[in-house]
Amino acid sequence: AFWESVQTGEDVCTMAEVGEKLKRSEGGEGFAMSYHRFPWSRERSPTPKDIQKLHALVSRAYADQKAAGGGGGGGLRFFFLSHTGIGMGVRNIPVMVACYHVIRSGAHKQLDRDLPLPGGAEEEEEDNRDILSLTRVLREGPKCLRIVQRCIAYFSPIGDMRRDYQRCREEFQNHQGIATKLLGLGYLQRYFYCICWAAFLLETTNGEEEVADFTEWFASRAELSHLLENLRL
Repeated sequence: AFWESVQTGEDVCTMAEVGEKLKRSEGGEGFAMSYHRFPWSRERSPTPKDIQKLHALVSRAYADQKAAGGGGGGGLRFFFLSHTGIGMGVRNIPVMVACYHVIRSGAHKQLDRDLPLPGGAEEEEEDNRDILSLTRVLREGPKCLRIVQRCIAYFSPIGDMRRDYQRCREEFQNHQGIATKLLGLGYLQRYFYCICWAAFLLETTNGEEEVADFTEWFASRAELSHLLENLRL
């Protein structure tokens, strides 16, 4: 990190103001963009309603790009900012947007040829037992897990939620305290939701994603809420 001396006023902006400045560059030719805030902090895990909001925004962006002749999102660019540095949201939201693109573009079909199915002895050791249980109750659960693992790998330079919760689990087992346990569960919940999100997208790939609702989809599957509420490190 590098510290820089700045003056208050124009030099210090909120993230919403940064977005507005990018839209209004000198000469009146700014970036065609919109700003959205997701309060997915370390202390607050996302909910199905939060994920539905993300789904609606990303779906709309892809639909607008396709209508403009951009090939269904192929030319879209997402810029992620975090006011807390490399936090949970920066790890989580890019992975979910990547899952959307991989599935809606059909790139997930290539993963079937590139990667083996999870479920071997090595995967059983690396992944949480409740996550593996989740893959057994979801349609195409192993494929969903594989898609999410690949999308997590795309953003490994800024964080890997699987490695984060595994580190917290090891530290908690070494008697590091309840705060470490809660932090690890936060990462695990986000990993859980990413896999559910991938399953939702795979089940709604009929071109009607704008009307699909993740909140209703999740609520209609009581087993998902049960697994989420009983996650263990």
